[in-house]
Amino acid sequence: MTAFQTLVVEDDPACAEALGELLNDAGYQTRHAADPGQAMVAMARDAAVGIVVLDFHLPEMDGLRLLRELRAAASERGSSIQVLLCSGAAGMADLDAAMRLGVAAYLSKPIERAALLNAMADAARRYRDLEADRTARSAMIGHFRTLEDGLIQASRQMSQLLDLPAAPSLADPESAPGFGAAPAPGVDRAWQALQCDRLLKEARLMDRLLARAAIDSAEWRVLLALREADLGGGAASATSIALACGASATAGLRRIAALEGRGLVGRGDDSSDGRRAMLTLTATGRTLCGEVIEAIVAARAA
Repeated sequence: MTAFQTLVVEDDPACAEALGELLNDAGYQTRHAADPGQAMVAMARDAAVGIVVLDFHLPEMDGLRLLRELRAAASERGSSIQVLLCSGAAGMADLDAAMRLGVAAYLSKPIERAALLNAMADAARRYRDLEADRTARSAMIGHFRTLEDGLIQASRQMSQLLDLPAAPSLADPESAPGFGAAPAPGVDRAWQALQCDRLLKEARLMDRLLARAAIDSAEWRVLLALREADLGGGAASATSIALACGASATAGLRRIAALEGRGLVGRGDDSSDGRRAMLTLTATGRTLCGEVIEAIVAARAA
């Protein structure tokens, strides 16, 4: 079972003490941060923080912004966190934004003991499942990297014995089959089988990431096209985004409308042509793209 600590981010000392006692009595290890700065320090110093009980109203930084910062810090260290958001006066727009950011639960103040413990149990289960998946994935990647190294070494030895070209190294894609290299007989099939396995695992990882974000592959292509436009320094027309994703204009516009409804895509008028709608990623959409892209890149590099 994955051990973790619970970080209580609360600027009210009495409330923080009550939450800490309740969670400690229930068997959870807790630590306290009185403001966003202390929370970020705790996240940076302690890789065991897995659940954050976060007050919505904090000095210097609101809970939603801090939530994004904490998620980014967890991602940098290669782990995840579950967040329980607490507030006595959050508006509907704030709660909707929190749900879109993927908080594990929202708890209204004054917090009821049963509600807190039920939310903690659910968050702990999700955190452990994610960490178990991450650990298993890392072990599998390490195993296949070892097999890959052994395969390359065996290919070199075979080539020396048979005076044949060695199998390509994955660090040099231009020497791979299809780029003119001629790997030793039998080694090419083994090398390609290894690549098929890696590509399948990457596809499964992408499926899991999109499922957790509650988007499908067509919507992901829309977001990627908008992120590319975003990095280029501007917005893009709805029609161009739909066509760039390989969809018909009608199907693409339906996807765009669905993403707008979820607050991932924003729309505005073209200043040079009022008849044309221009699209941009919202802050939430930009964060989602960044998280998925970073997870895929990290998996490739691991």
